[in-house]
Amino acid sequence: RCSCITNAVMKSVNSRSTASASSNSDRAGAGSASGREGKAARAATRGTRLLVASPPNSATIYADQLPLWARNRGQRTEYDVFLDDLAARGVPAIDLRPALTAAKAEGKVYRMNDTHWTALGAVTAFNVIVQADSHPNWQLDPARVLGAPETIVGGDLARMLGTADSMKETDRLSALPPGKREALD
Repeated sequence: RCSCITNAVMKSVNSRSTASASSNSDRAGAGSASGREGKAARAATRGTRLLVASPPNSATIYADQLPLWARNRGQRTEYDVFLDDLAARGVPAIDLRPALTAAKAEGKVYRMNDTHWTALGAVTAFNVIVQADSHPNWQLDPARVLGAPETIVGGDLARMLGTADSMKETDRLSALPPGKREALD
């Protein structure tokens, strides 16, 4: 059966939301791996495999746009430690950084005024997850599932700064049709 994380990302893509399936932070922390290990064991008793896909933060993907003093100079990140700890515990996990970094060539994968990824970022992550979950035929073609560019006003960062009404950016939202959504089997 499809993993819980994959279902959450698909739900995110289908609902035109850019919310991630897990925390949207590169600060996942190594302590989180023990909780995932327990979930993996519980999932196995039900015949389900847990596949962890924690999105990196946008600064990881757009490091080239950070000021020099804020860039990672090759040190291991909390995200690296988290993935290594999961691997040591036998919990399968996906590093989404390479795919999201590559997808920047096609468009924005994170919003400028928001901590969430764009629909392109969600579709990219979904495709990596279903590939890793042995369902490559479930992959979505971004050209077919993303709509025309739309203006997005605000965002969670803009709201925190009190500038939500004046902050605008363009994004291609999901163009998947509304309606009944069933699990992919």
